[in-house]
Amino acid sequence: MPTLTTPEETMPLLTTTRPSRHLNDRRGVATGIMLVLLLVGILFLGLVVEMGLLYQARLQLQAAAEAAALAGAAELMDDDVLRPLVPASQDDDVDAARRIAWHYAGANAVAGQTITLVGNTGGAPADAVTPGTVHFVPGQGRRFVPRQPGGRADTLQVHLARSDANRHPIGLWFTTFLGNRDADIGAIAWARLNQYVLGFRPTPSCRVPMLPLAAIEDGSSRSWTAQAFATPVPGGNDRFSIAQRTGAVSSGADAIPEVLLQSNDATLWLLRLPASAQATDIARHVAEGIDADDLAPLGGALLATSPGGTPRVLGAAATIPSVVVQALRDAIGANRVWPLVRRQSPDQVQLVGFAAGRIVQVRETNGNVAVRVQPDQIITPTALTSLDTNNAFYNPWIGKLEIVH
Repeated sequence: MPTLTTPEETMPLLTTTRPSRHLNDRRGVATGIMLVLLLVGILFLGLVVEMGLLYQARLQLQAAAEAAALAGAAELMDDDVLRPLVPASQDDDVDAARRIAWHYAGANAVAGQTITLVGNTGGAPADAVTPGTVHFVPGQGRRFVPRQPGGRADTLQVHLARSDANRHPIGLWFTTFLGNRDADIGAIAWARLNQYVLGFRPTPSCRVPMLPLAAIEDGSSRSWTAQAFATPVPGGNDRFSIAQRTGAVSSGADAIPEVLLQSNDATLWLLRLPASAQATDIARHVAEGIDADDLAPLGGALLATSPGGTPRVLGAAATIPSVVVQALRDAIGANRVWPLVRRQSPDQVQLVGFAAGRIVQVRETNGNVAVRVQPDQIITPTALTSLDTNNAFYNPWIGKLEIVH
């Protein structure tokens, strides 16, 4: 008789093992370490991002300071020199420079907030934009010297900041864990109006605003300088006024003496830049300015002296073609650079300097072309300037804006 078994006797025995308590402890420690490392990594990444944002804000602040300084420095050109009867004073120009710089600074934002100007002596806004000059001190580098009352200034210092002192610091997030809730940043820029002009070089985006005509500068009463600084006589050498913003010319004295240049008395000369230029090319130069191709035979720049230091001699003519005369009429009211020359021979002149002015009248009678010019001031990035103020000619009519580092 078969043996009977119960279900409990036929089922295999199931056995289980419990995990070691030490293994559970190791897994718990590893998880904790991973969490700590993850938090540290996130914090480190956040710090890197935050430092990058601070660096970007610092670059924005420096760019804003330089833009404000350049805009303000343009106002430092003293237009009183155009009026011989007006006492020379830069006070109004300095005030205008401060206002313009203030406006440009306030128009910029850094890290999403507007900029606050800070002063050099405890936050006074008047000190945030400071006129003065920059001097080179041996062993110390460049040093900014503030303008004294009644003195001259060719440089504008702009000091911008976002700081706790002016209640505009840069807010931080991740570094608050380290106890820093915000950060202070500041920037100082020096912009100089350099009027020690040596010559001109076109840039890829800017032609030289120069006429291919030259005015005589020989020390006589007919020279540009002598006429530009003569006593203005209404109806005589002071017949026209110019609206600076539009260039519109109207009859009426404005206390600025005008310069009369004529082709028949050798005070007005036609320059061919380059020497192969035709009448239509010269008319284009009158309308558009001088580009790099025009100056290629001269090394791409027009300097009063050649690279070897010898005077620059240019081909010239006293006869002015009618197409050029018409271009001069079309250019009435436009501000242009005028080369100043000394006669060398019947067809050559020596370049001695540069001036600036606006044509107010063009007349042609029996082959004689008479051009009346009102001296003016122009700032152009094409000017080549010198930092050696002792051995360079100060130009009251022409300047270039430069950032001084």
